[in-house]
Amino acid sequence: MAYANPLGLFRCCQRRRFSASIDPIETPLQLAVRSAVQSGDHISIPRLLNHYSHSSPNPNAFSFLIHLPPTLAAATIADLLSSFNAVRPRSIPFPAYADLLSLTLPNPIPSSNPPSSIRLPSSLAVLQLVLRSGIPPPRETRLALPLNWIAVRHRCSVAGIISSLRPLGFRAPDLNTLNYLISSLCASQETEEAASVLRGMSAAGIDPDSGSYCEVIEAMDGEAAPKLLVEMVVRRGMAPRKGTVARVVEAMRAEGKAGQAADLVRVLERSGCAVGFEAYEAAVEGCLKSREVVAAARVVAEMAAKGFVPYIGVRQRVVEGLSSIGQSELAAEVLIEAVENHMPQVIVIDELGTKLEAIAASTIAQRGILQLAAIAHGVTIENLIMNPSLEMLVGGIQSVTLGDEEASRRGIQKTVLERKGPSTFSCAAEIVSKIEVRVHHSLEATVDTLLAAKTAKNANSWNNASPDYHSDRRLFGDECAFCHSFRITKASGLMYCYKDGKLTVLEEANQPDGIYVHEKCVCM
Repeated sequence: MAYANPLGLFRCCQRRRFSASIDPIETPLQLAVRSAVQSGDHISIPRLLNHYSHSSPNPNAFSFLIHLPPTLAAATIADLLSSFNAVRPRSIPFPAYADLLSLTLPNPIPSSNPPSSIRLPSSLAVLQLVLRSGIPPPRETRLALPLNWIAVRHRCSVAGIISSLRPLGFRAPDLNTLNYLISSLCASQETEEAASVLRGMSAAGIDPDSGSYCEVIEAMDGEAAPKLLVEMVVRRGMAPRKGTVARVVEAMRAEGKAGQAADLVRVLERSGCAVGFEAYEAAVEGCLKSREVVAAARVVAEMAAKGFVPYIGVRQRVVEGLSSIGQSELAAEVLIEAVENHMPQVIVIDELGTKLEAIAASTIAQRGILQLAAIAHGVTIENLIMNPSLEMLVGGIQSVTLGDEEASRRGIQKTVLERKGPSTFSCAAEIVSKIEVRVHHSLEATVDTLLAAKTAKNANSWNNASPDYHSDRRLFGDECAFCHSFRITKASGLMYCYKDGKLTVLEEANQPDGIYVHEKCVCM
């Protein structure tokens, strides 16, 4: 019998092979499917599988293909897939796809029939149509595919396997199929092989997408993950999916590489990658845990620049850490940012000791904080006033030159000291001893009085040799009934007793005899 073309000869050989490979214990379903394949009636196979699906469990309907030569079996599968691809809806041939996947991806792999470089491409072609059908592949496929892929990869390259589909009559695998392969390898802890597939895709003419990269990056450990992430973002210009950057940063933090994690976040951000809040927070927490406070502060500043608001507890730890290592300027910036973003009702600052810290406290006091408390070291309030670094806390001190007429009217020298502006704090407390605390209910009034007393004391010394000394006592008010120290009366109505360089706010009581007695005088 003569054949007009090679395809007819191939079909004849195919029928003969089928006839020679008849299994004596074939089930009715297997016999019907084999007959449909032999006659070329491929469209009827999905209907046959659906018809026999309600009967007792049937063996694989395409088991007869095992007895065919690999090339002939691949050609038969290619014809089947070409026919099934025209069926609508695409989900109808799914039982046939499931049997073909089970046939081409055995698990476990039999030693007598190891996977070949022909059978594996056939499984990839079937898998491609399964994914297009909209139905997830069988669960066994995710386990069997990595086993068969690794077995074939010992003999073939990634690009070689991918490129072998077209010569066998299949369509080239699409990106979705290769992403499923990468996902299956990662799920089987074969991350190195998944990375090899990622690199081999480009050699086969298929460009990976962000899903391909992210699947491998999230499954990797060690230094390979951040390097691949930088390659993805910087070199290829891809945006990672949500959570990928955070996972890498969290893994680096767990490995004690918080500083490198902060650098990674900075590199990704400068490359246009949208780093999420979780990645920033993980980097800050890692830097704080490893005591890299300056790096943590920089990450916090970058978070604020991107519109993220770090947790108030994190910022507090950053400020405390910066203050402990002498980074006052950076600590002040972080503290002011915290006030602007969180608007806390109460702020407590420990040990204000530098000018930058005083400026930060003064700035915070003007931002609507309900209560601001701080500790500053000094013997008395006067020490605080005369401290160039901390004078801003009491409003600042400035030297004012009076005119001749005003100085003569006041009876004091022409140059006097005055408070420059409002005080940062409304009240103050001096710890005199372990059992004594001196409270200044109005810090501004205390400062004004101290400055006035200082000026008055200088004027008193100057006028001591003057014959008009006694006439100048009117500047200081009446004398104390106990110590005869000068008292100063202010417009606020408070009374002050000045003795031995100490100035105390007093409460006065008008005695019947008209003598003013101080109820809380330092000399009582």
